[in-house]
Amino acid sequence: MTQSAISQHLRSLKQAGLVADRAQGRNVFYRPEKMGLAPLVDWMSHYGVFWRDRFVHLRKLLKEIDP
Repeated sequence: MTQSAISQHLRSLKQAGLVADRAQGRNVFYRPEKMGLAPLVDWMSHYGVFWRDRFVHLRKLLKEIDP
């Protein structure tokens, strides 16, 4: 992966609020944003129960089909 491609990905992550940057001379240092993934965690906790139940049902169905 080229440096240009990595820079583009980091810019996208910054725009999404997932990372923050700090310039030091010619270098830019990136770090994860603590609250950047909070919306994803909220979404997953909300829908996690639904998907867990669906996978339990799928597992039961697959066992019935091929014990």
